[in-house]
Amino acid sequence: MFFTDMIYPGRCALCDDILNRKEKYVCRECRKNVRFLEGPKCCRCGRPIRDADSELCCACAKRNSFFDEGLAPFAYDKIMIPSLMRFKYGHRAEYADFYAAAILFYGGAKIRRWKAQAVLPVPVHRRRMIRRGYNQAEEIAGRVAAGLNIPDLGRYVRRVKNTKPQKNLNDVQRRNNLRNSFRIDPGIKLPERVMIVDDIFTTGSTIDAMAAEARKRGAEKVFFVCAAIGSARQ
Repeated sequence: MFFTDMIYPGRCALCDDILNRKEKYVCRECRKNVRFLEGPKCCRCGRPIRDADSELCCACAKRNSFFDEGLAPFAYDKIMIPSLMRFKYGHRAEYADFYAAAILFYGGAKIRRWKAQAVLPVPVHRRRMIRRGYNQAEEIAGRVAAGLNIPDLGRYVRRVKNTKPQKNLNDVQRRNNLRNSFRIDPGIKLPERVMIVDDIFTTGSTIDAMAAEARKRGAEKVFFVCAAIGSARQ
C-alpha cells in the first residue's frame, strides 16, 4: 500500500493537491471549508429554502415530479463546482470516494428510512463515455451501493439519446432534451423502491426523466441522491 501511494498519490477532492498518508479524501486545509447543507430544505428535492414554514421549494411547488424524495450533502457553489468539474471532465474518478462517503454520512438516517432495494446511476451516452473514460454517476453509485449493501443496477440502464449539454438550456428545454433519453433493458423489472444516483442536481430534469423510466419498469417509490444541489430557479 505504501508503494502504491508513492506511485499514485491520492488527491484532495476539493483543491486537487496531493494528500499525505494521514489525510483521507480532502487535505487538512480544505477540511475547514467542507460545509454540509444546513437549515430548512424542500421536503421533496432537498434544496435549501428560505422560508422555514414552506414545505416545497419554488421549483417543486410549480410541478409534479416522478421522484418521491431526494437529498445532496453539498450546495453546488464556488467550493464544489471546481471539484465536480474535475471529477466529471478531468479524470479524477477517485473523488467519488469523497462524494459517496459524504452522501452516506450526511443522509444516512434518511436513506435508511427510504429502504431502497437497488441503486440506479444516471447513465451517459457511449460517445461521452469514450471521451471521459468513465461515468461519474456510476463511480458514486457503486460506492453508495456497497456502503448500503444493495445491488447497483447500472448495467441495465442506457442513455439512448446523445443529448445536448444541459448546462446551456433552460428548464423547459432540459425536459424536452431528455424526453425518452433513458431506457432500462427489456425484461428487467425493478424492485419497488429504488434510488437514483447522479453527481449534480440543478433543475431536476435528469433525475425526473430517470424516475419516469424507473416507474415504467416497476418501481413504486423512487428516491435520489447527488453530491451537490443547485438553488431553485424562480
